[in-house]
Amino acid sequence: LLTVIFLGILMCLTWLSYLATIKKNIDVRNKMVIEFEKYLPAKPFTHAILKLGRNKGKDSLSFKEMRVPLLFLVGYIFFAIAFFFI
Repeated sequence: LLTVIFLGILMCLTWLSYLATIKKNIDVRNKMVIEFEKYLPAKPFTHAILKLGRNKGKDSLSFKEMRVPLLFLVGYIFFAIAFFFI
């Protein structure tokens, strides 16, 4: 049972790491789109990115996307602590 708990914690941390990698890729692509659109007459993607606040420090991934792995992580930690005391 302890092995399953630690494996679950490891998988949740891996899941969060993967989401952080996705966030970095989205940020890089947004910057590339903004740079490419400087040479075009219409800039629909730049306006959408700016309207969403992505350039003003707002994260590409919201807390909603990260809530599920965090809830699993809290659950596994709770079970690990309960297992330790029981």
